[in-house]
Amino acid sequence: MAQAGGRTRIGGRVRQLLAERLTPGRAAAAVFVGVAFGIIPIYGAQSIAAVALATLFRLNRPLTLAATFVGNPFFQPFLVFGSLVLGHRAVDGIWVQVSPSTIMASGWQSHLLPFVVGSLVLAVLLAVPAAAVTYLGFAWQRGRRAATRDGGAGDPASNIPPPPDDRSAARRFRNEVDRRYAGIRSRDRGYVRAKVRLDRLFSVLLEQDLGTGPVVDLGCGHGLALMVAALDDPSRPLHGCDLNAHRIAAAQQALDGFNARLSVADISTFEIPSAGLILIVDVLPYFDRAGQAALLARCCTALQPGGRLIFRVPESKPGVTKLLTAWLDRALFKAERTLVRPTYLAASDYRELLADLGVTRAEIHTRNRLPLSHVLFLAEKPGAPADA
Repeated sequence: MAQAGGRTRIGGRVRQLLAERLTPGRAAAAVFVGVAFGIIPIYGAQSIAAVALATLFRLNRPLTLAATFVGNPFFQPFLVFGSLVLGHRAVDGIWVQVSPSTIMASGWQSHLLPFVVGSLVLAVLLAVPAAAVTYLGFAWQRGRRAATRDGGAGDPASNIPPPPDDRSAARRFRNEVDRRYAGIRSRDRGYVRAKVRLDRLFSVLLEQDLGTGPVVDLGCGHGLALMVAALDDPSRPLHGCDLNAHRIAAAQQALDGFNARLSVADISTFEIPSAGLILIVDVLPYFDRAGQAALLARCCTALQPGGRLIFRVPESKPGVTKLLTAWLDRALFKAERTLVRPTYLAASDYRELLADLGVTRAEIHTRNRLPLSHVLFLAEKPGAPADA
């Protein structure tokens, strides 16, 4: 009996490991890490490094380990020669024909740097599509399960109520986004779909009391945060601004039917209307400390009594996710050809600024599925709302 109980416990633990954190986003991240480390030439430590990273980022370890087997002996010759070809292209700027005879003739030392560089390039080139296919596969499978469950919810013969769904609001929001952004160009549509599934911001906002009255989103992008605020009250006035005219056009198309007024404008000169909710998502680092303080002061002035100011900034606590978040921010700054470097303040700096402005404060530390880490500050202006 004891032996059978032990087998049961072991089997339960194995099933738990196989199923741990298998959301589409985390499954895709696990495959990305596994494939990348299966190609990177740290022979003898590839699986150990991949599993260690999966543990650090709380990914599915069995799936990560399985993905490292892309570096199996059968595929290894193709990976080596592919790495050499890509590496010589990246290092020397030319395509070379690589064969055992050419390597022996020129000496392996001359190929070492191209091999290392090329393996990194090849790791990304193979890991990205593998992760994308994994994400789509898991998302499709989850959709089938949800459809099956929802389809049986009204079956009188079963006489069994459907299971409670704690994420009904998030699912409703995703469905609304998919419907409203279906008409924008495919690249933006793909970005929006990935954004609402990988970024925990929206699920956190859906859990908050977003107050009443007009909503202002400074740096609104495609308008996703505005849609969260107006999900339960389509008549709620929405104001947004962004420097990117293309994103504003997509947001206007998606928010058609809402009470939305969007404009292409610089946040630093945008006249903030009186509002019950002001959102600033990932925008404050575009300003230096004085600029951030001035923008927060303008927001608090525009807030109605009882109004809420919600803004998100990168996590300031030391750690791997902080470094990844800062690296991605800098990459986005360069991609958008921003001439300034991002300015990161510590959480204590924002606490001090908000205290000086006389608003109450709460904080939510979040980690996205990529994984990136942020702090969401929720401030409230003293006083009762006008319609209270």
